[in-house]
Amino acid sequence: MISEDDQDLCMQRLSARVRFVDGLSAELIRQAAEQHADEHAERQLLAYAYGHLRASGALEVRTEAEK
Repeated sequence: MISEDDQDLCMQRLSARVRFVDGLSAELIRQAAEQHADEHAERQLLAYAYGHLRASGALEVRTEAEK
């Protein structure tokens, strides 16, 4: 089980990455994503987690407030 504190910390990290690439060109975003994936210690787990977030709609930005 994942504690709320761990989940909150992970969401803060994810939000920080999103803010980092905000306003970058598509090529720079691609490079940043590639670098993040390449340097991640558990690449399969990272891919699974992002796939789950995408499938659940957690990565979608539907409103200005969700940015």
